[in-house]
Amino acid sequence: MESVVPTDWTTPSDQFRDDLGTAVAFILRLTEDPTTLPAVRAWWTDVMEDLKRQMAGL
Repeated sequence: MESVVPTDWTTPSDQFRDDLGTAVAFILRLTEDPTTLPAVRAWWTDVMEDLKRQMAGL
């Protein structure tokens, strides 16, 4: 499974950063919440790992 963060290079970087920050905050909340089902937590953790790999490649 791979997640892709769509980028529009005409979008101001600050706006993109805010959108990415919102997405990351949402994912972190789900992965750290003890009431999140284990399968859901594992899926979101995979999404975060994909995001980290993509950001490292930029």
